[in-house]
Amino acid sequence: MNYNWIIILAIYIVLTHIIAKYIGAKREIGYRNSVFWSILGSPIIGFIITILSKKTVKQ
Repeated sequence: MNYNWIIILAIYIVLTHIIAKYIGAKREIGYRNSVFWSILGSPIIGFIITILSKKTVKQ
């Protein structure tokens, strides 16, 4: 049987989580919107949108 789709789906989910948690949480876009764009487009598009967002200012 061909289980390549399971591997691709797992990689997709892991990349989306990494982008959202480690990069998106430190930016104005936030965790939730980072996940949204990563799932809607692709992890690469989500990464680009997240990187283009401004960093949050810690006080």
